[in-house]
Amino acid sequence: MIDNEQKVVGIFTEYDLIAKSSSINLSVFLKLVLAFDVYKKEQSFIRADLEKLLALQVKTIMNPDPMMLHPETSLEEAVKTFEEHHKVNPIPIVDSNGRLVGIISRADIVKLYARGSEDVTEINAVAAQGITDNQVKEFLRGFERRLLGINWIWTKFWTWFAVVIFIVSIFVVLFFVLRALELVVTNIPF
Repeated sequence: MIDNEQKVVGIFTEYDLIAKSSSINLSVFLKLVLAFDVYKKEQSFIRADLEKLLALQVKTIMNPDPMMLHPETSLEEAVKTFEEHHKVNPIPIVDSNGRLVGIISRADIVKLYARGSEDVTEINAVAAQGITDNQVKEFLRGFERRLLGINWIWTKFWTWFAVVIFIVSIFVVLFFVLRALELVVTNIPF
């Protein structure tokens, strides 16, 4: 939320939709309530509660003191911020006067990572900072581990484990099929 001077006065996110006292997502709660025939037939049963929920205003739910970053914040610092503050998403980007200049979300970072380093502007910016290829590779490896929660060693282990189990199961099935054929052939009278 911004005021007339484009200054951030608060932020309203998906997390803010969660009833902080009960940890119930309001939108999910409303969908569930409306899905049950009992509530459709006898709305007076929960009418007061629903009216309270529907009467809520953004200003009563929003975070009036959101975490903010500046345009000069590095990508690594932004990733660390998301890592340290799991419930924060997105984060407003403000200039030195506190005016909103943009917003960054976890999805933006994932898209940037998925796109790779094909964007010439980003490559030039990295080169201008004197960052080496090894530093970029190390950052990306850390990004995978921290933000995406992927551990490639375990992924490879379970993939190979599944392949081995599949091959062993083929041999077991083949053994039983051959054994059954042997029994059928030996019991056939000539």
